[in-house]
Amino acid sequence: YSYAIAQNTVYLIKSFPAQNAEIVSKISFATSSPEGLFINGNKLAVYGLDYSKSNNDVFTEISALPIWRLQQYAFFKIYDITDRKNPILERNLSFEGYYLNSRMIGDYVYFLTSKPQYDYYDDPVPLPYILDGGKPINIENETPVYYFDLPYRSRNFVTATSIKVSDKNQPPQSEAYLLDGGQEIYASQNNLYLAYTRYIDESQLTMDTMKEIALPRLSAFDKERVQKIEAADEAVLSDEEKSQKIFSIIQKFVEW
Repeated sequence: YSYAIAQNTVYLIKSFPAQNAEIVSKISFATSSPEGLFINGNKLAVYGLDYSKSNNDVFTEISALPIWRLQQYAFFKIYDITDRKNPILERNLSFEGYYLNSRMIGDYVYFLTSKPQYDYYDDPVPLPYILDGGKPINIENETPVYYFDLPYRSRNFVTATSIKVSDKNQPPQSEAYLLDGGQEIYASQNNLYLAYTRYIDESQLTMDTMKEIALPRLSAFDKERVQKIEAADEAVLSDEEKSQKIFSIIQKFVEW
């Protein structure tokens, strides 16, 4: 058998022997757009963009925060294709955000989705929803978010979910990461690797160099001023404002 995606339809094709090739069945997606698939024995996993989901219903069920949420969802559906003429839907998962990448290792598909992280000021930052059969299965206040101490140019929630394709009863397991945009994924049998381009902020590099050279030579009064500036809360002074104030102190020292 061969499996093909054309527009919004997945075709199951008997392809051997060639002279008897024929389409034996098809799965049409009226409100979503399939982008790729995996085959695992008699299981067919299809993923892509879902246009039918809205956060309005989910929002009223599990959150009272008056905040805007992303309306884009990615879907992951698993079909039993033991009878190729009659595919049966076994699992219907939805992920708030955009499809990022995926790999199948053994019986598991590792599915990565991405959602931009917006600034909600003092409000809690909502994590992307994961829906199973239309119902949320991840509880925000019980889900840790992992991050790396690196200079991010943009911030995105990346949800990595492991899904056992061969067992419809095993719940998916997921982890949330705060990452920079534009990741590439690599996989081995035991690990997933996320790679990204690190851009160097020349202004920050200049400031770090100036501080390394000049700060030890400042007066006690100016050193205390710099410490107060660096200790200020981000809600009071942004990083850019802190740099400007510290730069003015160092510049006066250099000029005098």
